[in-house]
Amino acid sequence: MTQHAAPAPVPAWVRQFMREIDTLDFGEGAARATDDTEMFFGTAHVVGADAIKAFFVKIDEPLHIEHTVLECWDAPEGVLFLRGEATMAKKTEPDTTVQAPF
Repeated sequence: MTQHAAPAPVPAWVRQFMREIDTLDFGEGAARATDDTEMFFGTAHVVGADAIKAFFVKIDEPLHIEHTVLECWDAPEGVLFLRGEATMAKKTEPDTTVQAPF
């Protein structure tokens, strides 16, 4: 059987998790992750709720950042694919912003 990802509305918990990543104040959005949750971020493969939160603290702590999810696809077995943008600036250079896709 062929399985496909289908376009889907961005779940509210995903938007909440993005806000939590931006503030590094994890709560309801991150609470959906378990010890078995897997995240692929570029070439990084991160496993487990605590490891995922630590990953974002490590890369985002030096930044003012805002994530915006532009598209979401729902795949079998609870897999979500996200496409979006992150607007960021170093905390030491807040007037110099860059935008990166994710």
